[in-house]
Amino acid sequence: QTSDALVELVDIGPTILDAAGIEPLSDADGRSVLAHEGGREYLFSEIQKQSRKEEPPTFRAVRDARFRCTVETTTNTVCELFDLEEDPQELKNLIRDSSYQVNIARAREQVAAKI
Repeated sequence: QTSDALVELVDIGPTILDAAGIEPLSDADGRSVLAHEGGREYLFSEIQKQSRKEEPPTFRAVRDARFRCTVETTTNTVCELFDLEEDPQELKNLIRDSSYQVNIARAREQVAAKI
């Protein structure tokens, strides 16, 4: 069985426990995809510059069912927006297309809420 639901790597452990009929850990970050068939509303990721110093992530990205948006963290500048339905290869960056400003603002809010 396959699914287009948005899931994260942290969801694998709780899903395996759920499939085995075992209660998930109370402090687990993930959640069973069996119990949440719709998946997550959005996914969040961070890209860290390789450094020996402790620094904040260089980029943060948020992805929902349709769009992926990347924010450069030192300036809080949105640098990428892709429509994954129309452009699954992520070849056309929509960041300068004014018709997508609502999507950019929503992604910026989601990134800020996750920090």
